[in-house]
Amino acid sequence: MKIYNTVQIILISLIVSIMLSTFSSAQELAYLGQDPPGSTPVRFAPIIMNNAYGLTFSPDGMELFYTKYDGQKNQIWHTKVVGNQWTAHTIAFFSGNFSELEPHISPDGKRLYFASFRPDSGGTPSDIMHGWSCAKTETGWSDPQRLSEPLKDWDMMFITEANNRNLYFTSPKMGGESGELYFAKWENGTYNIPERLSTQTINKFWHQAHPFIAPDESYLIFDASVSNTSDSDFYISFRDTNGTWGNAESIEAVNTSAHEGIAFVSRDGKYFFFGRNADLYWVDTEVIGNLYTNVGWEKSQDVSPKEFQLFQNYPNPFNPSTAILYQLPERSFVTLKVYDIIGNEITTLVRGEKPAGEYEIEFNAVALPSGVYFYKLQSGNFVETKKMVVIK
Repeated sequence: MKIYNTVQIILISLIVSIMLSTFSSAQELAYLGQDPPGSTPVRFAPIIMNNAYGLTFSPDGMELFYTKYDGQKNQIWHTKVVGNQWTAHTIAFFSGNFSELEPHISPDGKRLYFASFRPDSGGTPSDIMHGWSCAKTETGWSDPQRLSEPLKDWDMMFITEANNRNLYFTSPKMGGESGELYFAKWENGTYNIPERLSTQTINKFWHQAHPFIAPDESYLIFDASVSNTSDSDFYISFRDTNGTWGNAESIEAVNTSAHEGIAFVSRDGKYFFFGRNADLYWVDTEVIGNLYTNVGWEKSQDVSPKEFQLFQNYPNPFNPSTAILYQLPERSFVTLKVYDIIGNEITTLVRGEKPAGEYEIEFNAVALPSGVYFYKLQSGNFVETKKMVVIK
């Protein structure tokens, strides 16, 4: 099977060469150029990021916002890659006048959320923290805007967003002594009134805060204290395809007798950042994957997808393996094949009849050279092809 002519092959090869060179350079700069961690948590940028917490990276790992306390108030700091190097760490252009903290960049990189005591106007601080956001522009970020109704008057902090723009955040319990986790659904171009997450599986502790939602809403990481005298630890709840949140489980691979809190998972899915006492740490996200397996959580097949769909592989680019996901709305005979850049078939990952549901296949490219490859899903009249890149 040949799916490209000679001119297309030359053009794609040139693009791939540029892509590989750019990716290699970006890979060295991403995450402040720090050596990646393994399965044991290590300090993140201990000299550069001293006394910092609540960080968020852009999807490409080349822009960073975080919180620092100056002795009087919390401020949001910023740095990014310009001209192949990181800029000096400075207070973000919108921060400094009022106490504000815990920035979060949306999965698509278009919105920056943070919590602040700033007022809508004037110089008198608000008596509670509200949610604010900046929009990504061609030259940087827009001026902050307070979140609109029905979120405008909520006391909220640590606002995180999923791919579908659903928001998760912390708000005080009645009386304000501790926190609970809430969810606001994005629907028809606006947010619904926030709902408290399950008191049986998530909001079951004395205090819970800082909910990091996976982009696909498959899991929720947060920190919690079982009493007003205990330290905070990380917990994770996995979500079934029917929308049910599973029982929150302790992430034992990172929890210690110290205070752990404020999670962020990099958008490439590789690294889990968090605070431990007054220091920043990071660790390979296999600690989440291992727990995912240990708790025995499985995707439900009770709710069938409504259409055929082939998803972009993740991570991409990758080395040596990646996950390919697809869904079937009905029992179907399917094939899933991988091709090289000139259309030669590399391997068949799936061939056979499958019931309706969602499926995930691991593709290991350990024996393949760097380059562009394609994977194609076919079921009856449905055919879809996507591109993936192997980097070695």
